[in-house]
Amino acid sequence: MERHPEPWQIQEDTRIDIRETIDGMWKAFLRFWWIILVAISCFASAAYFYAGHSYVPQYTAYSTFTVKAVSVYGYDEENYNMATAAQLGSVFPYLLTNGVLTSKVAQDLGVSRVDGNISASALENTNMITLTVTADDGQKAYDILQSVIRNYPEISNPVIGEVTLRLLDESGVPQSPSNRFSPRTAAMMGGAGAAALCLLFLLFYALARKTINTEDDLKRVFNMPCLGSIPRMQIKRRNNMQGRDKRIMVDAKGAPAYFQESFRTMRNRTEKICQEKGFKTIMVTSAMPSEGKSTVAANLAVSLAHKEKNVCLVDCDLRNPSAADLLALDGRGLGMSGYLQGKVQIPNILMPYRKSRHLTVIPGGESISNPGEYLNSERFRTLVKTLRDQFDFVIFDTPPSAIVSDAASVARMMDAGIYVVRQDYAAEDVLRDGMEMHAGTGVHMIGAALNNTVAGITGSSYGYGNYGYGRYGYGGRYGYGGYGYGYSYGSSEESGETDPEESETLDKSEL
Repeated sequence: MERHPEPWQIQEDTRIDIRETIDGMWKAFLRFWWIILVAISCFASAAYFYAGHSYVPQYTAYSTFTVKAVSVYGYDEENYNMATAAQLGSVFPYLLTNGVLTSKVAQDLGVSRVDGNISASALENTNMITLTVTADDGQKAYDILQSVIRNYPEISNPVIGEVTLRLLDESGVPQSPSNRFSPRTAAMMGGAGAAALCLLFLLFYALARKTINTEDDLKRVFNMPCLGSIPRMQIKRRNNMQGRDKRIMVDAKGAPAYFQESFRTMRNRTEKICQEKGFKTIMVTSAMPSEGKSTVAANLAVSLAHKEKNVCLVDCDLRNPSAADLLALDGRGLGMSGYLQGKVQIPNILMPYRKSRHLTVIPGGESISNPGEYLNSERFRTLVKTLRDQFDFVIFDTPPSAIVSDAASVARMMDAGIYVVRQDYAAEDVLRDGMEMHAGTGVHMIGAALNNTVAGITGSSYGYGNYGYGRYGYGGRYGYGGYGYGYSYGSSEESGETDPEESETLDKSEL
C-alpha cells in the first residue's frame, strides 16, 4: 500500500513569506486590538503626566556682538576681524572646560557656582559672535549673560589678543520659557513609542506562531493534498432569523452558495480517491477540539448523499457526541454508546436523515467517559464490517487525535482518513503530534481539509474567503465540555469578526 512520509520525516521550511507574515500580523492585531489600544492609551497618558511632572522651564538670554581687533598690524581688517570672531567662538568651549570663565562669572555674581548653561557661536564668514545663557529663571539667565559679557574679553585677550565687542542685539530679560511644555506632543510621543512596541510584538507573534494558513502549508507540513478549503459561514441578522435553520450545514436554509460549493469540491476529490483505491470507510478527525471535524464529517456525508450515494454517518466522538444536533435528529436514545455497551442491536441505532433518503445516521447517544475500550471491542469491528457491506460510504466522526487515543482505535479499522485543520488555530507541532497518533494503524490519510478559512489582508487566497465573504464565520464558542482524563476543552476562541448591528454568528458546539 502506498504510504506518505510521516510528518516528523518532512524537513521544515524555514523561509519567511512576507505576505504570510503581514497577514499573521493583521490577524494578531484583530485578536489583540483592544490590548494594543489600551497599551497605546496608557503609554500616551503616562508620557503626558511624566512630562508634566518632570517639566522644568528654561529661559534663554542672548546677545550678539561684532568683533573688532584693536590692532591689525597691516592685515586686511575685515578678514582679520572675521578670523578673530571665529577664534573667540572656538576658544570659548576651552574656557568653559577649564573653569576659568565660570569661576570669574561666579565671583562676579557673588555665588558659589554658575547655575546655567553658557555657550558662544560665531556666525560663519562674518565678524559676529553670539553669547547665549540658559537657566531656570529669566532674570538669572540675563544676569549671567551680562557677567559673561563683562568678563569674557578679559579672559580671552591673553589667548587671541585684545578685542572690542560691539553690541548688535540682545534678548533682554526673557519672559517666557524657551522649552515650552506641549502636552499634546508628549502624549503623541508616548503613543508613538507604544505603537512601535506593539508593532514589534505583532511581528514577533506572527513569526513565532507556526500555524496552518494556506493549502500550501498543509502540503508542506503533512505532504498530503488539500481536499477542500471550507470558508467561514455566518448568517446575517438583518434576514429574518425567526424560524431560520441555523445549523452549519450545506442543506440548511440560507446556507451560502460558496459554502455549498466548498463541500462539493471536497466531496468530488474524496470520492475520486476512494473509488480509485476501493476505500469505503472514512474517518474524519482533527488534532484539537474546535477545529470543525464534526461539521466537516456531517457536511461531507450530506454532500455524498446528494450525489445519490448511500452513506452512513457514525458519531464515534462518544465523549462529546454532536452529529444528532448538527443534523437536527433526536439523539437522546441509546445510539452508538448503547450499541457498544450491548444494550441495543445495529438495526435499532440506524436513524434516517429526513432531508435525504440516501443518508443514515448513527448518533453518539449518551456521552461516556471511557470509550476507548469499547472502540477496541469486537462489537465495534462487527459494526464496521456490517456498515461496509451495506453502504457505499461510511463516515466516522472521531475525537481529536492529539488529545485522546480514541481516534487511533477507530483508525485501525478504517480504509481512509481525512485530517481537519482549522486555519490559524493549532500549532504545527500539535498538528504533527495528532497525525503521529495514526502512524502504524494502517489507515491511509488521503488528505486534509482546511477549515474556517478567510482571506488575508494582502489578498492571499485562503480558500473561498477571497471571494469577498470574509465576514462569514462559524463564530461562537466552541465548547467541548470535559473530555475526561483531567482535561477541559472548552474554547473561548472567537472565530470571526462580527458586526453586532448587522449579523449574528452561528452558535454551535464542536465545529
